[in-house]
Amino acid sequence: MTRPGKPYSAKTNTSSARRLTTVPAQAHPRIAFIGAGRVGRSLACAFQRAGVPVVGYVARDQKSAPEDTAGDGLLAGIPRLSLAEAALQADWLWLTVPDDHIAHVADTIAWRDHHVAVHCSGATELTAMRSAQNAGAALLGFHPLQIFSQPRIAVDTLPGSRAGIEIARAPNAPAQSGAKEDAQITPLQQQATALARAIGLTPLFIRPGQRALYHAGAGYAASALISMLAEAANLWALAGIESEDMLDALLPLASKTIAAAEAAAATNATNATQSAPAAPLGHAIAGPVARADIGVIQRHLQALETHGLDVALYRSVAEKQVALLGQAGALTTTQLDAVKATLAVYAPR
Repeated sequence: MTRPGKPYSAKTNTSSARRLTTVPAQAHPRIAFIGAGRVGRSLACAFQRAGVPVVGYVARDQKSAPEDTAGDGLLAGIPRLSLAEAALQADWLWLTVPDDHIAHVADTIAWRDHHVAVHCSGATELTAMRSAQNAGAALLGFHPLQIFSQPRIAVDTLPGSRAGIEIARAPNAPAQSGAKEDAQITPLQQQATALARAIGLTPLFIRPGQRALYHAGAGYAASALISMLAEAANLWALAGIESEDMLDALLPLASKTIAAAEAAAATNATNATQSAPAAPLGHAIAGPVARADIGVIQRHLQALETHGLDVALYRSVAEKQVALLGQAGALTTTQLDAVKATLAVYAPR
């Protein structure tokens, strides 16, 4: 069953839609989504738009999850199925449910050896779908590096992002340094890569057992930025800046900082090493730490301390900047030591 209504179309970002790679349906496996939350709806819509055969989706029940759960049109034209129907009709079953429910939902599915069990969690290991593997199904993690808090926007902005992909090794396969090198999973890797590229994503292969670290890092680059913007707004509020002006000023500043990071990464890529992969970002740092402006740093710290604010957060962020500036060779040893000494004065005792 499908909900009557107008399908969602990306009118606000047609350039994103044009970057999607539409391919013949027979080139991709038949897929179904178990769970119709924000991630499931977004991916189902994106794959359907790209010509991937989305045979249907499964929602919890009629009352709590109607066919088009949020009324946003993303599932229009995609059949609603029972769990048994999804298992019969699909080759790849995508478990787009909360992390804590993945193992339980996997245990309720009648897996067959032709299935591929997929979850989209960044931090949950593939072993949560062990019941699928025990039945002979392959396991795959597919984590789009994307914000899904606004699904309609997420569908438009998927192209150009990366997808963290992990494929479980065969039980008796020798250990490799990464999934990308395991010859036994090459066909599945190729299918996962083709699906990612169909919706404009570039694969980023994750080593087995490292999903929590991978996901924590992604969180720093995503919602952690929101926390820092909130801290900035709190300081401005204490400084008497009108609330309606805050985000109008802070968000463009954040956007320009990201643009500077992109430019620095592009022009200083040769500085990156295995031991200092983020070194190019040191060239994007601006402000008093980047100038080794001791007087300004001291005034910042004094103001925070006077108002009883989080001096430790400022110190921690500044120390990370010092490390990056050192890796990038952007400050002399004398300048770096001067900044470190200033920050140390305000260390907890």
